[in-house]
Amino acid sequence: MFANVCAFPFVPFQQGAVDEAAYVRIVQRLAQAEVPYVCALGSTGNYAYMNLVERMRIAQCTREYLPQAKLMVGISSLRVADVMALADHALHVGADALLLAPMSYQALSAEEMLRLYHIVHDATTLPICVYDNPGTTHYTFTPEQYAQLAQLPRIRGVKIPEVSEDIAQAKQQVQALKAQLPPNFSVGISGDWWSTAGLVAGCDVWYSVLAGAFPRTAMEIGNAVAQGHHAEALALSARLQPLWVLFQRYGSLRVIATALVLQGVAAEGCLPAPLLELQGNDRKHLRELLTALALH
Repeated sequence: MFANVCAFPFVPFQQGAVDEAAYVRIVQRLAQAEVPYVCALGSTGNYAYMNLVERMRIAQCTREYLPQAKLMVGISSLRVADVMALADHALHVGADALLLAPMSYQALSAEEMLRLYHIVHDATTLPICVYDNPGTTHYTFTPEQYAQLAQLPRIRGVKIPEVSEDIAQAKQQVQALKAQLPPNFSVGISGDWWSTAGLVAGCDVWYSVLAGAFPRTAMEIGNAVAQGHHAEALALSARLQPLWVLFQRYGSLRVIATALVLQGVAAEGCLPAPLLELQGNDRKHLRELLTALALH
């Protein structure tokens, strides 16, 4: 599946609807940076706040403006019928892979989670990445469940939510996980503040909120790891610690939305209601950080 850094672009809203013009500006930044891997409609893409028509349009728009990039499309939804419609559309627009989380209103049992992935697996020809995001889905996978899903040929990777920031412990975690999985099964890391540690520890890809807005900054870190310059990569990430603190305190979605507003890429009120961008002193602090860190 994907490797190094995969960018998750933010999808802005305006007055209750997707702001496609602003999204195009965001995706064009990724094209200019020659980002090789992109995931449309992850959590940073606000997929849960969109109807099917909006989601299909964003998938198509991403493919149109990033024709050279490998594209994964998020297809998670409460209704399996909608998941299947989104999977079919992703294939139609030329996606390279699907990202699927076990979304639910009624909490899913382990049996129900497995049923979801079996249904989707049997109905698509695209590779699938398991989206483990307990903060939004409230479903917590076990390593044994990853191994069960990995037995399905088209389930080719997992996006895990965290590793230890201690490199030695992170390496133990990643090695123990990979020991239970097929050799070609991709283990990706999310949570930007510990993702560099995850890459250094042996994760295959960083699924990055930062890369969706500031791709060159994120790719500098990923490329340093790929070249074996682990100390350099960790130092680059440590330099961003004030930003990581904001990500952890307010959620990376709110912070990256505010950053794009401050840069004039998205308009005020770009989060779907009732979500709010940072205000007051927090916004001032972020503005100062964007200047000091020179993100690009």
